[in-house]
Amino acid sequence: MPGDAQAAPRRLPPSAEETRAADPAVAYADRQARTEARNAELRAKLVPLAPDEHPRPLKAAMVTCVVLAAANVALALSGYEIASEDGSSSSNYVGVTLFSIILLIAAVGMYKHRYWAIL
Repeated sequence: MPGDAQAAPRRLPPSAEETRAADPAVAYADRQARTEARNAELRAKLVPLAPDEHPRPLKAAMVTCVVLAAANVALALSGYEIASEDGSSSSNYVGVTLFSIILLIAAVGMYKHRYWAIL
């Protein structure tokens, strides 16, 4: 009998959440908006370092830069052989000196809390 057979359950139209989940572009935009909101909340909680405040990791980075720069210069001045593929050593000493200067500039920048040096 036609009335006795159970009818298949009717499917409802997809909810807004199902529609968003089905469209990758919309899901990506939602996720990006939530991430930006969370980032803004966390940035609002950050407190900048005081001018005389140097946390341990920052001190360690400064000391590392100074020690490496001093070691490079000391080894170059002591006659440590810096060989290159073409056999010239003068250009290598220039490179070592420039690298040491960059390390010292970075150490001073970290001491002064310059954003570029801490990165």
